[in-house]
Amino acid sequence: MHETKETWFFSYDSDTYEYAGAVKAAECPDNATDIEPTGLIGPIFNIENEKWEGKTIADEMAKLAKSAKMSIDPDKQMLSSMMATMMKQEMRIQQLEAEQSGGAK
Repeated sequence: MHETKETWFFSYDSDTYEYAGAVKAAECPDNATDIEPTGLIGPIFNIENEKWEGKTIADEMAKLAKSAKMSIDPDKQMLSSMMATMMKQEMRIQQLEAEQSGGAK
């Protein structure tokens, strides 16, 4: 008895070519390919070039990281910087006062 080996195929919508899921089968079904859409968000199959296209996860993560950096409120950043400076000045004043009161003894 000959056993047929099944493999994974990746199906796409026949109208939009958007990824529609994975199917394990002995032969490639209609509107499917054995090319895996790895690392893509919302992949779309390009029939002419026989490849999946779409946004990469790495690109989207980079955009999110960039937008997170850009979303820092400049007023809050300035206030934080001013508070740090004031704390340093207060510590220096306390240090000078301690030195002065220690020297007066």
